[in-house]
Amino acid sequence: MKNSSIAIYITGILALNSPVQAQDTVKKQEELRIEESKAKEVKNEVLNGVKESAAEIKQAGKEIGNKTAELTVKGTAAVTDQKLRDKTGPGGQTVYVDKYNNYYYVNDRGRKVYLRTDALKDKK
Repeated sequence: MKNSSIAIYITGILALNSPVQAQDTVKKQEELRIEESKAKEVKNEVLNGVKESAAEIKQAGKEIGNKTAELTVKGTAAVTDQKLRDKTGPGGQTVYVDKYNNYYYVNDRGRKVYLRTDALKDKK
C-alpha cells in the first residue's frame, strides 16, 4: 500500500508540473523563433552589403580599365599616327590620321572611332 501511495503522489506532482513544463517549452520555442528571425535579418543585411560592395568594386574596375585603355591607345596614336592640328572630332576630341589616311579619335573606352571627312570640325 505504501508503494501505491508513493506512485500516486509522484503521478500527482508530475501532473501538476506538466503544464509548467509545457509553458516553458513553448516560451523557449518562441525565443528560438525570434532569435532565428533576427539571425536571418542580419544575414540578409550582410548579404546586401556584400552585393553592393561587389557592384561598386566591379564598376571601379571597369572605369580603371577604360581609362587605362584610353591612355594606351592615345599614347600609341601619338607615336605612330599623325595628329590633326586644325580639326577636331564631333565632341571636340583630338583627331588622328593613320597610315591609310583614315581619320579617327579615341573614345572614353579606349576604342578608335573612325570618322568621315565631313564629320570633322574646324578647331576654334
